[in-house]
Amino acid sequence: MRHHSLSFCAASLILLTTILAHGEVKVQQQPLGPDGESLGCSISPRGNHVALFAAKGSRYVVYLDGVEGPRIEALLTSAGGSGSFMTPSAWGGKVPVIFSDDGAHSAYMGKVGNDFIVVVDGKEVSRAPMSSSFDLLPPTFTAGAKHFLYGVGDGQGFQIVADGKTGPALHQTPKVVFSPDGAHYAYVSNADPKARWAVVDGRQVNWFGDSLEYTGRNALLSKIATDDAVTLVLNGKPEIKAARLEPMWMSRDGIEIAIVITPKPGEPSFLTVNGKIIPETKGLTVENVYFSPNGKRWAALCVTKTSSRFMIVDGKKQDDYTAITAASVVANANHWRFVTGKAAEPDPLTDGGVPGFTADSSKFVYVASSGGGRQFLIIEGEESNAYQGMLALQPVLSDTGNHVAVVGVAANGNQQVFVDGKTTDYGPYMSGGRIDRLGFSPSGAHYAFVQNNGTLLVDGVIQPGAINGEFAFSPDDKHIGYQATASGHTCYVMDGKIICDINAVVQRAFFSPDNQHFFLLTRSNVPFRQDGLTLYVDGKPVTHFLDSGVGSMTDFSFEFAAGNVLTFIARTEEKLRRFVITPSADANVSAMLAAAPAAK
Repeated sequence: MRHHSLSFCAASLILLTTILAHGEVKVQQQPLGPDGESLGCSISPRGNHVALFAAKGSRYVVYLDGVEGPRIEALLTSAGGSGSFMTPSAWGGKVPVIFSDDGAHSAYMGKVGNDFIVVVDGKEVSRAPMSSSFDLLPPTFTAGAKHFLYGVGDGQGFQIVADGKTGPALHQTPKVVFSPDGAHYAYVSNADPKARWAVVDGRQVNWFGDSLEYTGRNALLSKIATDDAVTLVLNGKPEIKAARLEPMWMSRDGIEIAIVITPKPGEPSFLTVNGKIIPETKGLTVENVYFSPNGKRWAALCVTKTSSRFMIVDGKKQDDYTAITAASVVANANHWRFVTGKAAEPDPLTDGGVPGFTADSSKFVYVASSGGGRQFLIIEGEESNAYQGMLALQPVLSDTGNHVAVVGVAANGNQQVFVDGKTTDYGPYMSGGRIDRLGFSPSGAHYAFVQNNGTLLVDGVIQPGAINGEFAFSPDDKHIGYQATASGHTCYVMDGKIICDINAVVQRAFFSPDNQHFFLLTRSNVPFRQDGLTLYVDGKPVTHFLDSGVGSMTDFSFEFAAGNVLTFIARTEEKLRRFVITPSADANVSAMLAAAPAAK
């Protein structure tokens, strides 16, 4: 691997500025550490802060936004003190330095001689000896950085250190739970069962049960189990006692709680929602409970004694079916990743999973099957037309409002697109050639999908060219862009016009928050040497880089500042840089489209 030497001064960072051939687009590259000595980095959640791990003589240092921290022999891994992160054989990617959820604070643990040190925001805050049986609980910031905790063990005991204060000795590593707002934390001792206790917000209190969990409203739940009963405890006070209290579900905002209760051994169980018994569930299995985003509605999936299934929505039983999909499914996960830039799987509870409620909580949506393999889309208890079972229904819910769409195969063998109650037929279904990438614009006012021949349709209208990859709507719903083969070559099309030629893979496409500027990120080895990623602004290439700075060519975390200034961390020619991209004041999406030729 080739490295480039560059003297580095933390007190006065050098700004490397390049004006490229696109009006007055300005590209600034800010060094974040010594070139040729950097080994890896950690980037804050919003991409505006970076911790760089680098060699310095026989030791190592962490540069926090270019400011050098204490000299250490190794970074202690977040998985425990038995491992350490030192010189890798190649560029190390992500290192064990954590950031708070807002990116404003950082922390890590390092080895110095026979000691370990804790460094917060670039300053050493704690130092203690390391024993032969040394172990760690990873450092953690609660939400909003209201508390900072970590744990240390020596093989004989374990202690939690919260906000610089050491808690009572424990027998082994506890499970620490945090309230959603970050203001509270709690854990339970795990030593002698006859002399147990708990810690809540740093204060040692009497034991009030295990299985600690905070609700969405920051109330602390726990359970006390005896030989013949379980007691549910809320904020230290017993609330419900029964032979069994599980499973249990809570809405994310803490407004609703659902519990399957078995009153006494041998008696039939039943579901309760906010303390109210749901009679239809007596003696049946409750497979799952779903809550609406506003916390005011609920639905329960139940299994009958003959193994059929039905939904209860807001206390009203719906029809029985042979099968109902219990696990939430997010349709078009690849499209979701492309639009959001998230490498992880979408969260069914927040990203339009089904069974589930629409974003405005007005409709509950699920898929059910009956005899003969027929499938139905159920919206607020109303069945769609029957669909064949050769293509599993994967409904799509809009991010706002209550729009619902799905692709299915009708009884006549044709593919159909169902959108908000209207069905359109698109001809025979062929194996391997299904309609896909069905999705809504941000407000839900428009929808788009791709036919099996590569044709993009928006609101049922065919768009020019053959689409390659994914499409992207603008935040204001006024524009849609996609890579395509059009007018005899590979290009990027927006609103039916060719805004630029691109013979590379488009990894991301996004607009500035005010919809005035458009950005493309492509992956290719051409035209920039070993840097394979190219950033386009308003249809023109402006800079290139190797990856996101953590050894990944898929994660791309960026931040917009005033004036549509785009900021992100990346490596270029093996140098880690903060990129600052300022679009031209003379260029925007409207001007770009006005000068673009029509696609054919």
